[in-house]
Amino acid sequence: MQAQINLYNQLCLILNINSTHSSYSENQKLYKAASVLQKDYLVSSSIEADNVIKHRMVHNKYDLMISIYNRKIKEHQVLVMLIQLFEVAMRTQAAIVLSNKYSSLNQDDWYFLPPSNAKHRKLQKKISDRALMLNQTIIPTTTSIDMFNMLMMGDIQTIYEANWSDLKSLFQNTTYKHNTITPLHTKAMFDARFERIKQYRNKLFHSNPGSSGWHQIIYDIEEIMVQLHYNLKDAINNIDPHQKIIHLQHSY
Repeated sequence: MQAQINLYNQLCLILNINSTHSSYSENQKLYKAASVLQKDYLVSSSIEADNVIKHRMVHNKYDLMISIYNRKIKEHQVLVMLIQLFEVAMRTQAAIVLSNKYSSLNQDDWYFLPPSNAKHRKLQKKISDRALMLNQTIIPTTTSIDMFNMLMMGDIQTIYEANWSDLKSLFQNTTYKHNTITPLHTKAMFDARFERIKQYRNKLFHSNPGSSGWHQIIYDIEEIMVQLHYNLKDAINNIDPHQKIIHLQHSY
């Protein structure tokens, strides 16, 4: 209860609302918001609302604050969905390439074969460890894509780092449609982009606001996805059709 009261008082202070007027509708809504909405977004929305209030008359400070809050949540949701597109692509591409490398001809059986080298063995162990943790059973009809879907983002990052020599060809393209694109020539270039995306992703997926650098994250995702000849414009059409949040750099 005290945590809610403290946040409520903080919001009232920012918005210059008398916190003792508990019978007022505006106060009641703000008090309720402090118990169910995301704290950091509430505070930043209140600060932004206060800056608006300083320059024009506002009849309901709560309504203004909550409209800003909803805009921030919309941005959050759009970025989460964009990162999910990225995760699916990265998992699937790695699964396909590594299955092709380690499986029998025209088969998807690498997990069940004797390991051909240390990398193969480590990959099998990573999958088996994750399956055990999730209480999942891997059977011959389990596909590589299904197996990789069990992995966490950090696992996928580790797989790309450990198997870069086999996966780097995915990111060496110089053109896509009418675009000239920059290959990710080195593992360090790829790692830097992936690490930024992962760190930002972890904030968002734990319902925390990302930093102000989300434009950089969008750029990083696009630069990796375009290497896979992935049409992000089509992919985000139902997420952010007018690109109000996701501003793409390439033409599609």
